Amino acid sequence: MAELVREMYSSIVPQPAQILQVPVKGDSIVPDTKPDADKILQTSVRYLPEDAVQDRKRIRMQGKLEFTVLYLSQEEVPRLQSLTALLPVEEEVNLDGIIQEDDRIRFQMAYSPENIHSTLLNGRKVSLSALLEIEVRITKYQDTSVVMDVSGEDNLVLQTVKQKMQRLIGDKEEKLVVRESAAIRESGPNIQEILWWDASILDRSCRLLEGRVQLKGTLHMSVLYQSESGVEFMERKTDFAGLIDVDGAQESMQVSAQLELVKGSVTMQADNDGEMRLIDMEVIVSGHVRVWDEEERELVIDAYDTQREVQLEKTKRPMQQMLYHDRVRVDVSDTLAIPEGMPMALQVFCTTARPKLDDVFLEDQALHIEGVLYVTAFCLTADDRSPVISFMQPVPFSKLIDMPQAADNPNIEISCYLEQIKAELRGESELSFSALVILDISVTAQQEQAVLTNLTMGEEQTDELPQMALCFLQPGETLWDVGKRYRVRPESMEAMGDRMLIVVK
Repeated sequence: MAELVREMYSSIVPQPAQILQVPVKGDSIVPDTKPDADKILQTSVRYLPEDAVQDRKRIRMQGKLEFTVLYLSQEEVPRLQSLTALLPVEEEVNLDGIIQEDDRIRFQMAYSPENIHSTLLNGRKVSLSALLEIEVRITKYQDTSVVMDVSGEDNLVLQTVKQKMQRLIGDKEEKLVVRESAAIRESGPNIQEILWWDASILDRSCRLLEGRVQLKGTLHMSVLYQSESGVEFMERKTDFAGLIDVDGAQESMQVSAQLELVKGSVTMQADNDGEMRLIDMEVIVSGHVRVWDEEERELVIDAYDTQREVQLEKTKRPMQQMLYHDRVRVDVSDTLAIPEGMPMALQVFCTTARPKLDDVFLEDQALHIEGVLYVTAFCLTADDRSPVISFMQPVPFSKLIDMPQAADNPNIEISCYLEQIKAELRGESELSFSALVILDISVTAQQEQAVLTNLTMGEEQTDELPQMALCFLQPGETLWDVGKRYRVRPESMEAMGDRMLIVVK
């Protein structure tokens, strides 16, 4: 009795990214505990996701845009103040034409606030607006039980072909919580208020272990706060690590990983003496890992039996082959001009940057990558009426990667993130800026291929065949075709010439 040897094959089919732009507008009132606003100095925005759920052919998402507005008060001696406002975001992503009802998918959302504006309507009211760009990355997974061999049938003849197969081992996402409590410098005055903060992940790395993936990174926190004697700034770097269980993972396999900041909070706390000298930080990091294996296997593509009928069931499935997988460094540097009309900067206390890819394409056997680094610089000044200035400038970057083996219409996946950033003043009106951008690139070739999903043995064939036949191969005909037609094993055929065979039953 035929026993089928099966293996589960999971194909990965990335879909074209869906881009949505959601306008968000609203007003915010200055709290009663804060003085009237006189001038807005800087506005930053981050998106706080709350929920994203697939409902048949729709993805429903909810979250909030958190605006942080730094402004100068209308007091006789102006002070730097901070205003935080949360504006709700609700949106639906329509997946019609992208997935079928029974498709198994995974989706990832990337959020990018653009066109940020804040207008002071009066001393107690601020108008806020932004355009939230949402990139929805959808991946289809198709699980297929593939027949790799058949045992228990001596008269069965199998035709196989060598095929590189990329097998998905695991695709998981988990949340990591990073906490840190930092004390301000001993000689510094006590904290009165947290004005602004920013966080980024540096020194990212991942390592495959037996049955799990280890993620590591460094959380870089920048905090601007109001003290008893003025505006102060603190930086803090905290190493973190986490493990994500992936059944079947082995060190010899391939892995890609993404670390993204999801939410965070920064609060001031009292120390053991009851003085406000501690800053508590808590950040939620999303870790997404994909583990796969690629090896050359013998796939059964046809079969016949010398005594019985054989029925084959085949299903077309996309087959992937990795063409390129690497982490690529891109060094970016430029000179940033401080906009005219701003007070003279004394010190750069914080520089942040957000990378964004503009265009990715294959041309002349090379992968072309073009992007922009949106750099925001914060500087301290000597002007009490404007102690902090900030400005944003786009800095373009590009990378060219030779890819002579690229196939037609390959799948290209790129994760882009900032690894290092530095800036220092050059004179009174310029900043010297440099950064390191990392591109995590995967390029795969994909083609539809029929795989054997079932094989059944029928009744014994009763039609008589000659004991010996002289066969002339026709154009395009192979030994396999002849053996299948006469129901003989390949070793029962003897070549008499270039296109002549003796077939012995």
